[in-house]
Amino acid sequence: MDSFDKEIDDLEKQIQQNSDPQKIEAVNVEKPEEASSSIETPIVNGNFKPFSEDFKKEFTSDEKITQEDLPSCVERKTLGELGNRVPIGFFSPTDINKRLREFAFTKWTFKEERRIAAIKQQMTKQRRGPLFITKMLIEMSEHIFNVPVKQIQIEQQQLGFVGQFFWCDVLYMYFFFRNFAIGKEVNMEIECPVCSKRFTYAANIESLTVRTLKEGASINDLSQKVELDQGFFYKDKHYKNLYIAPTRWFSMMNSKDGTLQDESVMKEMFIKSSVTGINEPYEQGFFWDNTILEQLYKYDFEKLYQEIIKNNLGPELFISVRCPEPSCNEVLYRVLDWSYDSFFTILSRSRIST
Repeated sequence: MDSFDKEIDDLEKQIQQNSDPQKIEAVNVEKPEEASSSIETPIVNGNFKPFSEDFKKEFTSDEKITQEDLPSCVERKTLGELGNRVPIGFFSPTDINKRLREFAFTKWTFKEERRIAAIKQQMTKQRRGPLFITKMLIEMSEHIFNVPVKQIQIEQQQLGFVGQFFWCDVLYMYFFFRNFAIGKEVNMEIECPVCSKRFTYAANIESLTVRTLKEGASINDLSQKVELDQGFFYKDKHYKNLYIAPTRWFSMMNSKDGTLQDESVMKEMFIKSSVTGINEPYEQGFFWDNTILEQLYKYDFEKLYQEIIKNNLGPELFISVRCPEPSCNEVLYRVLDWSYDSFFTILSRSRIST
């Protein structure tokens, strides 16, 4: 583990042990009863217990997340409507009504191009990706939440400051910056998987749908209890609940290039950095134990991951495109390729989603 990895691991522990400056006084949440020693085992006669039909229906649904599926504190806006305000932001630990959301970037001239190229060159190819995005946003920022991050003298403190932001907020700033620096159009090269027709589609970043926390809502409103079907054992007790909160960016910063394409690693990173407790949200003394994840059955960890993604807010990256071939006319779904080399050019690639 290199020194940067250790810094991020230390930051992760601080956040999960409730030293997070964004943490507000814990809300009163009814604690579930502790499991007794006679609790049902999740295995019956060596086989999985049957899952409920409601859960099967929920888990296997292919429908998009509708407004009814979202918490009441969440609404949808476009990137153009939100402007330079992130979906969640920073809540003052002393004044719960004080929410900082605004940021500003400097103009990208060729002078800045050289600085960005130098940052990229200094990093190994394996470490490019989320860490590079972090450094680029710091370099190009005038302020984030009224803090001139570039003026922080020690780089690890700069990274630590941004690392504690919510994942959706950093991703949103990245998309906003692309729109600010290059423009709203992202030209996507697409090949229809049905008829093989190749065409270019101009996606509009400003029209991207963004899930955002409503004005007047609290960050605690985004703390959700996820009820598992089979559950897990923790310190010799059986549980079926986990509490989650929006994912922090530090989980991405510690990933290497290529990690984002590894689905199992992505799920582990999101789960690890989103679970805040077993008995209550932001549980005192709770720190994620990987043995919990290792015990979860397929349906349980897929449901947990699905709820975390739903709870994360931010840009919705799926774009629907209709094949222009008259004899085909197939509706295709694409995910914007937001990797730097693709995203910050005039012609951007798309990633197939079938």
